[in-house]
Amino acid sequence: MEFYVKKTCEMTDQELHQLLDLFNKVFEKDRPMQVMLNQYTQNPFGFSYHSYFCDEGKIQGAITCIPSYYVYKGERMIFATIVDAMVAEEHRDLFGILRLLNNAYKELKNE
Repeated sequence: MEFYVKKTCEMTDQELHQLLDLFNKVFEKDRPMQVMLNQYTQNPFGFSYHSYFCDEGKIQGAITCIPSYYVYKGERMIFATIVDAMVAEEHRDLFGILRLLNNAYKELKNE
């Protein structure tokens, strides 16, 4: 398995479609691409962070974090909220989920 962390604007069309397909499969929904993109890009930064892993070239698990400004103890700061966390049923284990979270945390902290 390969693990990645990318911003929405760094993902290819194929990756975005795979992310949408995974969401629709895991949550048994039929969310359109434009709804997903609006959710991930309509924030002060214009993108979200996606920590995901691929198995045999296909996205099988992902966590999406949307950044925004918040005021904490009177200081304007940037925080990110996890909005979509999903793993294909055949890949669900603690290792994969923890690695997705840890990778996201490292990238967000670096930013």
